[in-house]
Amino acid sequence: MSFSDIYYNCNHLITKYLSMGMIVKKTKRSETLQSQVFNSGGASQVTSGRSHDKMSLAKDPRPPHAGGHPITKSLGGMGFKPVNAIMKRLFIAKKLYASLTLSCLLMTATLGEVRLPSIIGNHMVLQREQANPIWGWADAHESITLHIGDQRVQTQAAADGGWKVTLDPLPVGGPYSMRIEGKNTLLLENIMVGEVWICSGQSNMQWSINASNDPDLEKLTAHYPNIRLVTVPRVGTQEPQSDFEGQWQPCSPETVGNFSAVGYFFGRQLHQ
Repeated sequence: MSFSDIYYNCNHLITKYLSMGMIVKKTKRSETLQSQVFNSGGASQVTSGRSHDKMSLAKDPRPPHAGGHPITKSLGGMGFKPVNAIMKRLFIAKKLYASLTLSCLLMTATLGEVRLPSIIGNHMVLQREQANPIWGWADAHESITLHIGDQRVQTQAAADGGWKVTLDPLPVGGPYSMRIEGKNTLLLENIMVGEVWICSGQSNMQWSINASNDPDLEKLTAHYPNIRLVTVPRVGTQEPQSDFEGQWQPCSPETVGNFSAVGYFFGRQLHQ
């Protein structure tokens, strides 16, 4: 989504809820009861400032502000909105307006920052003996510099903000640190270089350690910090996705429970 799209959508939402606030204000002006309540011959008469209709109500000893006063109930039945209900709607509209304004400001503020997809992050594994692409987003034409090991690579973001660099093959092992510099700086830690395997499938690959035989024993002995896993969640869409919700995790007794069992046992065998 481009900056202009985000700006347009934010303005649209803000205008929508600001209009709601104006409507509520108008409702408040037109339907707020400019009422006079007075006692006459043991009955109360209410005169509406809008229709000047009169009605008689049984006199109630409770003050008007006490809950469930007959005046409030009868006015609600006539289609009038009590002042406190209107004010509540107005308050909600104002809060929504303020919240949307803040959200849009935050989106605008972070749009120009250098960002990375979830597949590139702390604890990730880069494939050995091959060049590896690193990509992300920034401001249009922003200069990007990437450092890892003894490599230093530079590029410039395209007009749509996308950028990409290619790293030369790195020696197997690690851990490495990666620093990406633009208008802001990102630092990625605990990166390893080794084998990357894609565990693809349906329920067989989704079957976790927690659902396997002796899960407590498997988790207790899962001290393999150089085995890493990232899971791409299933998303029902017909459009290509540029990112997903997820992150790399080192294998430990605390994290292995949700690992793919097939993936973990396969990786453990290779590791051993």
